[in-house]
Amino acid sequence: GALYMDYRPSLWFWELVRLGHKVLLWTVAVFAAESDQVFMAAIVGLAMLLAHSTVNPYNEDNADKNAFEAFVLMAQFVTYFMGMAYRGNFLASADVGAAAVLLVVEFSPFLLVAAYGFWSVGKVRELGVKTARKA
Repeated sequence: GALYMDYRPSLWFWELVRLGHKVLLWTVAVFAAESDQVFMAAIVGLAMLLAHSTVNPYNEDNADKNAFEAFVLMAQFVTYFMGMAYRGNFLASADVGAAAVLLVVEFSPFLLVAAYGFWSVGKVRELGVKTARKA
């Protein structure tokens, strides 16, 4: 079915893993103490990033989705990490150079995701042009 077609046959259940990741994040947001939420979400995000990067669940026809999802999970983890730095007042005590480096680190995954998105749109348009020429 549609829920497992993009994954390798041995990882047909990966959509359930992704759903479990989202449920864990929701559980942390609702039930964890406010002081622990960002740290616990970062741990859940890092675990999912490591799991995804280890197994690369998408099949050969969708291999680019492995890279895209890894970028998204990295952006999520870096956001949580920066949230911990913000909550710990690290940025308030850091000098301007350290704050600039942290901002670059924070936004680089988002820039990579955006670049990948633009690249994907170009590939889809290119495929559409090739298909139209064949017809």
